[in-house]
Amino acid sequence: MALEAFEVARDDVAYGVLHGPTGNYPIVAGIPVLRGGDEKVVDHLRSGDLATAEALAVVRDLPLSRLDALGPALADLRPTRALARRLAVRRDRAATARATEALTASVTDPDPLLQLAMVDHRKPNVEGYTYFRYRFGLPRHLVALSAMSAARPGPEPIVEIGCGAGHLTWQIAELQAPRPVIAIERELSLLWIARRHLAPDAGFVCADATALPLATASCSLGVAVDVLSFITAKATAVRELQRVVTPAGGLLLTSLINALAEHEYRGEPLAPQQWSGLIDGLEHRVYDDDELLDRYLAGRGPASEESSGPIASRTITMLAGDATLAGTGTSFEGWPHATGRLGPHPLLAPVADASPGQGDEIILQARPPSPGFMRDNPGLQRYLPAEVRMDPNVIDDVREGRASPAVDALVAGVILLGYPGGPGFDPWPRIGR
Repeated sequence: MALEAFEVARDDVAYGVLHGPTGNYPIVAGIPVLRGGDEKVVDHLRSGDLATAEALAVVRDLPLSRLDALGPALADLRPTRALARRLAVRRDRAATARATEALTASVTDPDPLLQLAMVDHRKPNVEGYTYFRYRFGLPRHLVALSAMSAARPGPEPIVEIGCGAGHLTWQIAELQAPRPVIAIERELSLLWIARRHLAPDAGFVCADATALPLATASCSLGVAVDVLSFITAKATAVRELQRVVTPAGGLLLTSLINALAEHEYRGEPLAPQQWSGLIDGLEHRVYDDDELLDRYLAGRGPASEESSGPIASRTITMLAGDATLAGTGTSFEGWPHATGRLGPHPLLAPVADASPGQGDEIILQARPPSPGFMRDNPGLQRYLPAEVRMDPNVIDDVREGRASPAVDALVAGVILLGYPGGPGFDPWPRIGR
């Protein structure tokens, strides 16, 4: 591909166009957008209107108004094509205004853009919003960290598909440094948040998981966490991961929804045996995610043998290849979820907004966003307390980075966990101290 650069920041192309045999693809906010269909974005980049290009690229797939459905229908009819073109212009202007406002507000806080992408449009996904908002403290995230603790990849890059807003991407980069991490996701709004707030040093590409823009045998580890259940062409996505991973590498696939269990949100699940059948020619093991969570809470990674007997868990994990199986059966050193700046579990909120007096305990209570959220995350009952009383001196120790037995106990109980260092993930202002 040939590169046409319009703005370069820190030796990276922030805005540009990639010219290939199958079309032209924009680079927006440092992210190559290889999903196709972004001709308008390319036109704005070439005209020098980088802000409009970025805004249109971010909101392209969001159903912001009735014009999204009406415009294409009118465009198919000859008498109304002119009207459809005018409506498309109006739609683009309105979408650009909303996206620009959200992007501006999200420079220091990812929430406005996450709200726009998940809630503030004609097809809201409130549970999706809460999923990303509380992701660091969810059982499936701990299961993924458990599996990652067993990984022993080579020096080649690690590729993660369906990375979302980059929560796991950041921790993969921290836990597996100095290996490069390449994260793939179709939703550009989530990648924008990931690159700016969570994992700025990772490489992000907006592309489809079933057609990875990576060379064969170029990666040491392929990761898919809580995404394959929502991809129809599962076999293709897994084949693509196997294609790009070296013979000595491996696959780490977690939160695969078990079709034999009950679910709040099913996606397109498979039975454990069907999931296992997607792995072609690699030694692999199938694990019950409830067992992985229990082992994680006890300070141990995945067992050296896969789960025996029928798996009743709602989700399963598969580890395949040498790079993911080499470290099974061991205990990890330090809690993987404690990477970064420590703060309280995202579901714990102060009882009162007022700051405590000198020496007063701070009371935090678990506040799940909805009953459906708890049904979708029943593993929270294994470790999240209904109430925590925290000594202000312990909070001072945490904020100043001082170790103590009290801090260690809170980390071991997943009451304290790590967050990225950016301002958008500071957990302490809401505590009132």
